[in-house]
Amino acid sequence: QASDDWKRDGYSCYPEPPYDNTFNVRYNTSECFNYVRAPSAETVSDYYGKNGNIGPYKTYHPFGTGKGSYPFTFKSSSNVGDRLRALHLGSCVIGITPAPVAKLPSGNTFAGILDSNGDNFHHVGTLNPSLCTVRNTISQTDAIQAWNEILATPADANGGFGNELICNELKLNGNGFRCFD
Repeated sequence: QASDDWKRDGYSCYPEPPYDNTFNVRYNTSECFNYVRAPSAETVSDYYGKNGNIGPYKTYHPFGTGKGSYPFTFKSSSNVGDRLRALHLGSCVIGITPAPVAKLPSGNTFAGILDSNGDNFHHVGTLNPSLCTVRNTISQTDAIQAWNEILATPADANGGFGNELICNELKLNGNGFRCFD
C-alpha cells in the first residue's frame, strides 16, 4: 500500500472495510480527532490478553473499550515504547544496584507487551520497588491519571504521544481506502 493512499486532493477518503487498522475503526485521519476519547472509566479497562491468560492490565482504548488499545508498537511511528521510557526515565534500586524504570509524574509507571500471541499494548500500574517492575494493581482513578500523563508527554524529535500519533495510525489500513468527492 502506498504511503499516501489515505488522501486524495478534493476527496474524502475512508478505510475500506473490513477495517484493518490498529484501532479497527472506520474513521479517516482528519475526522479521527473528533472521535478520540480521553482516558476515562469508558476508555480505560482491564485487559487479560488475546488468550485471556495474562493480566489484568489497565489499558487505554482511544475509541472506547470495544476498539483497539494504545499499542506498544505503532505502525506509523517506530519505537514509541522506547521513546516514552526515555522521556519518563526514573530510577529504582534493587538491593544496592540502581535500575532504570519508567516513572510518571504521579509516581505510577507503565510498560508494554508485544508477544507471539499477537498482544501489542501499553499498560499502566504501580511501581513494585523491590523488583523495579510494574504491578498490575492500580485503581481506576490512578490508571486514568497515568494515561492522561502518558498522552500529555511532551513531543520528542519524532512527534507526540496523544491524538496526532493515534490518528496517524488511521493512515494505514490493510484493505486500502475508498475516496468520495
